[in-house]
Amino acid sequence: MFELLAMLHLTTRYRIEPPETYLALAYLQLAATKYFFLAQHVNIVLEFFSRNSAVQTRVVVVLFSRIWDLHNMDVILRGLSSASHRRKLSPAWGT
Repeated sequence: MFELLAMLHLTTRYRIEPPETYLALAYLQLAATKYFFLAQHVNIVLEFFSRNSAVQTRVVVVLFSRIWDLHNMDVILRGLSSASHRRKLSPAWGT
């Protein structure tokens, strides 16, 4: 898992804030075509991104189809804010 994070240039030194989020999510989406993730891995990846509800929701959506243990989705949802739970995704990032 940590090799993947290093490959994506994700570091524990700081959280990725917009506008850097766009590029990081694009790389994450490419990685999601190759790898499967556990719920705990998704939580680790979420720690690298900002606490913005739109960003957190998009990270989960990008990785959703590749979550191996989908029955543990509650582990992921517990770490998200209530605004992220209610968010409806639209094509525009800011909404």
